[in-house]
Amino acid sequence: MNEVIYRGEIYAIFGDVEALGDGTTFVGSPEEMIQFSVLKYDDGHVLQSHIHKLRPRGILRTQESWVVLRGAAYVKIFDENKLLIYHQILTAGQFYISYRGGHGYEILEDDTIVIENKLGDFIGVEEDKEKF
Repeated sequence: MNEVIYRGEIYAIFGDVEALGDGTTFVGSPEEMIQFSVLKYDDGHVLQSHIHKLRPRGILRTQESWVVLRGAAYVKIFDENKLLIYHQILTAGQFYISYRGGHGYEILEDDTIVIENKLGDFIGVEEDKEKF
């Protein structure tokens, strides 16, 4: 995994599911509001049924993650002043978690499929995004 650290803070994490080991691998910082896990098991493995407990959470910004299922995307990371601080191409099986700053994407192949997960109460482009 590759952490994008700028001025002492983690802005993003990039990774590849093929580079992760067997079992459940948690990805992301527990100090941030978004994390995910990659589950890699053989046939017949059972994950115990469960319910997540209610507990208060405070969310100050929308954080998001991407997983590329097919194709490729060029990802750009910006600081809070809209200065480009990092860029990387994601291909099938690779992921990205955004914690702070800005980001932009360019799809590089036809029929690219990406799963995007947003954390927070994303209420729409006009209320939740400042485009640049």
